[in-house]
Amino acid sequence: MPQLWQIAAGEPARDYRELFLEHDLMLIGPGTPGSATDPNVSAVYQGAGIMSAIQSFAMDPQPGDPVLMRLGHEVVASGIIPEQGGYSWEKSYDDVLGWDLQHARRVQWQPELLDEFPELRTVFATRKQQPTFTRVHVVADSRVKQLASRFIARELKSLPTVGDVLTREQLGIELFASGVANDVVDRLINVLEQVKRLSAWYKGKHAGDRPTEHEVVAHILVPLLRSLGWSEQLLGVEWNRVDVAVFDRTPTTKDNCVAVFEAKSLGQPLASAFAQARAYVERMYLKRCRLIVTADGGRLMVYLRNTDGTWAEQPSGYLNCSAPRAAHLLPKGASSVQTLVGLLPGRLGHW
Repeated sequence: MPQLWQIAAGEPARDYRELFLEHDLMLIGPGTPGSATDPNVSAVYQGAGIMSAIQSFAMDPQPGDPVLMRLGHEVVASGIIPEQGGYSWEKSYDDVLGWDLQHARRVQWQPELLDEFPELRTVFATRKQQPTFTRVHVVADSRVKQLASRFIARELKSLPTVGDVLTREQLGIELFASGVANDVVDRLINVLEQVKRLSAWYKGKHAGDRPTEHEVVAHILVPLLRSLGWSEQLLGVEWNRVDVAVFDRTPTTKDNCVAVFEAKSLGQPLASAFAQARAYVERMYLKRCRLIVTADGGRLMVYLRNTDGTWAEQPSGYLNCSAPRAAHLLPKGASSVQTLVGLLPGRLGHW
């Protein structure tokens, strides 16, 4: 008898649906301890909570079991555990929009099947909270069996490839090749190295509750923007409740604001930061603001404004100051180099 499973594909501002569907994949984390099937670390994944869910993710689903993919409380796709493939631990999936999701399973997604089983779309609608991955018990066995029987076998799509973390030298070469001046390249790389050390210290036990939002602004965002070439006159700190407002000229009025940076302390969800920054932009009628950048410690997500004035719901650029890559899993095709270049004076928002 097939068993029914469900997997969370992130949240509205951290949406993995496209990644899962394009590569017949589902991911879960944290994965930094190592493979859940490695006897040297498997004990870490025993117990309750997310660690227990990871062990179940690795061990329990069997070929022929259907899977529901959900975003929030809504089921958005259905799939089946295939005969080929299975559980794997993918080292390079350590930074998916800031989350380490190295536990991977192949799933043959066939989202159109939900049209035949419409009641499954809302099966979690009344539940306040749902684990990231778990077996589903609220659907009748007969319905699960019907769902499993409707999948049509096919070849699995290829796994995504991820660029390696750039060394200091590689990053410098890539930035220079993108037209960044040598002195700016040197300043940028030095600041990124400082942020990397600071981020490692923040994550240590001796850092306490740091960093606060103000420290992210003072020790990360302002030094990064200054290294890119923005002058002090064009950076407004705590400007009208905005953490950092960037202006392309003086006077520093709302008509000259071209970017807004919103910081959160380490580990806080960046979805709320984007919503908060967008509310500031709309409330103050910042018509020339083209970018919203959210920051969680040394990780930045960049959101672009569409030509019709609306904002893209998903980030277009991403930078992890501690581990810059030439290509990330998400945003699809995003490059740390491209993200940095797109924050330069004169190139702001040119992606």
